[in-house]
Amino acid sequence: MEVGHGMNGLGVYLAVAGLLIAAGVVLPYFVIGGGGAPGFGLVLFWLGFAGAVIALIASGVSGWRR
Repeated sequence: MEVGHGMNGLGVYLAVAGLLIAAGVVLPYFVIGGGGAPGFGLVLFWLGFAGAVIALIASGVSGWRR
């Protein structure tokens, strides 16, 4: 996902970032964790979350110029 130019692209970027942050709070602590012992699903979630954050940052800086 490459961020478009202008405010529309920024709005999309910020919306995706907000959803990613919300997923990082809600999913591991309320959906996956659910009060039980941490399992392998939680490890997979954090690996996927880290990959999504890296992809979001790479997409955000891909259009930067000097």
